[in-house]
Amino acid sequence: MTKPIFKLILASIVLAIMAPALFTSCKPVETGIPDFPVYIRRNIDTYKLINFGSYLYIDQRQLDKDRIGYGGILVVKAFDGFFYAFDLACTNEKDASILIGKPGETLISTCESCGEQYDLSFGLGIPTKKISKLPLKRYSTAIDEYNYLIVTP
Repeated sequence: MTKPIFKLILASIVLAIMAPALFTSCKPVETGIPDFPVYIRRNIDTYKLINFGSYLYIDQRQLDKDRIGYGGILVVKAFDGFFYAFDLACTNEKDASILIGKPGETLISTCESCGEQYDLSFGLGIPTKKISKLPLKRYSTAIDEYNYLIVTP
């Protein structure tokens, strides 16, 4: 087999393998909650976000640099050991003033307006009563080298 034909076959194989990735997207899950600026940085130890089931409920800006999304931010340390952040706005109500409540021991948060309950226990924010058809809006989380939790869009 000559070199140009080998290169053509190799390029065709690589293109065939990569084509699905070129034509699909990483579209975020639709929640009906509009995009608003998000940025929170908190020390895990200071805010006692150590144990599974611990959470941080932020319904108003505490620091000048805070950006709390549409309704506020709820950060939970789920039962899988990872941190997850959600917008506090109920996806059934879609109103920045109607928020889900603080989660209980089982990491279930309830909207006092419509009664929907959202399961946060494994970072999904899914509605359990099926009043809402959409999960909570989720944000990205990361831990920096200084043990700070950072929440971004």
